[in-house]
Amino acid sequence: MISIDKKLIFTNQEIVNINGINIINKYLYIILLLCITSDSCLGDRIYIMNSPGYNTAEPQLINAMAANGHTVIVNSTSLSTLPSGFTSTCIDSINGYDWLCFFGNNNFTGLQTQIQNFIDNGGKVFY
Repeated sequence: MISIDKKLIFTNQEIVNINGINIINKYLYIILLLCITSDSCLGDRIYIMNSPGYNTAEPQLINAMAANGHTVIVNSTSLSTLPSGFTSTCIDSINGYDWLCFFGNNNFTGLQTQIQNFIDNGGKVFY
């Protein structure tokens, strides 16, 4: 019985092609990961319902959020309602918000329906 060892013999051009494919696959994989995660690298849009009280959002906190790349909007009208068309970025990626934050001693229970709609649409709430 005669045994023949099978060996793979590559030319230099074939080795370059194999290595080139591996390098290209690595770069494509990295680009794919960057595309998938790039949205999460962007800052969140944050809407702050800021009322007076012991735990009001001080300007230092708001400025720190903005310095970290977030878009921070502080209520400028009423504490009894959210702005017209208020929704999450899941519904409106341009004008929606990722976070709704409540600060201060105000009773926000009158906003319960609007808050629940925001959560149902993918928004997050900090109270």
